[in-house]
Amino acid sequence: MRQITLRIPVFFLMLLLCPWAKSHSLQQRQLADPPTGIAEKRIRAFDVEGLSMLDALLRLGRQEQVPLGIEYLDPRDLDKPISVHLRGTSVGAVVKAILNQRAGYTWRVENGVVLIGHPGLPSGDRNLLDRLLPEFSTSGRTALVTATNLMLPAQLQRYLNPPKPTSGVSGVAGSVLGGRIENQVGPLHLRNVTVRQVLNRLVSEHKNAAWVILAPPAHLDRLPEKGLWYVIEYNAPQNQWSEFMGTLLREYWSSESGGKRK
Repeated sequence: MRQITLRIPVFFLMLLLCPWAKSHSLQQRQLADPPTGIAEKRIRAFDVEGLSMLDALLRLGRQEQVPLGIEYLDPRDLDKPISVHLRGTSVGAVVKAILNQRAGYTWRVENGVVLIGHPGLPSGDRNLLDRLLPEFSTSGRTALVTATNLMLPAQLQRYLNPPKPTSGVSGVAGSVLGGRIENQVGPLHLRNVTVRQVLNRLVSEHKNAAWVILAPPAHLDRLPEKGLWYVIEYNAPQNQWSEFMGTLLREYWSSESGGKRK
């Protein structure tokens, strides 16, 4: 019986192997080139003249869609204007240029959020931002300000002071005045997250907001009735926030012990 020899031209072998080679090459490129972090995001130009440090940071957040978490902001640092003019730079370089014009500030990135802090900030039980929540949830789509200013404080308060068992239905519902109707978040159901992580998750959903702690470092272990933080939406119709936020901050920093810079 004649034996048939199958000969496949080199051209067809190349066609068969080419998709694998392309796929393998793509996988190698994906491993070699990880996604650029927010701090390394390139900026063509950034210019601010005569703004406060807070307004400069918010200008950066709005311009580059960078969510912010400001854990420390001394109201006295809102009084003196700063200027920054940079070309062909990065988000991290702009943050450094802004903070270097005031003493004692630090910054880092967590989960895509640029966090502004201070070396003297407390941690653990002395800072509610570190408080671990067994869960945080929102039902359906919820306004950002409702989630941050109503739901999160209520759920945190529930874990700080557990209510007595009742036969009725308990929960958190309702809404708060203000906020942009288009800034909806959720539905969310997060487990074993810190208060900081929840705030970061909320402002980063659309990358269009910043949360600001209002209390001085010595008072971060308590949840005031009027709130511990304030959320600023970038698309809110207010271009400069220094005067408004300065008033809120000074109310919290009014005591001599709280107002001392650490």
